[in-house]
Amino acid sequence: MLTRFRSHQKHTQEYFGLAATHREIIFDEVHILKLEDGWIVENIGSATNLEFEMLMAPVLSPLILK
Repeated sequence: MLTRFRSHQKHTQEYFGLAATHREIIFDEVHILKLEDGWIVENIGSATNLEFEMLMAPVLSPLILK
């Protein structure tokens, strides 16, 4: 089974030390689900969330580039 969805969220509170920006963050996702007997037994997901990555870059860059 394949599912696609778009989530709109707003950065309204401090998050990992980053003050609220009140920017809308959009997540586009695709999930491929493997079903057995009506149950999800595997989920492969892919997300595009450039807005979130750019917002978090000042926080995450020092952690990644150690």
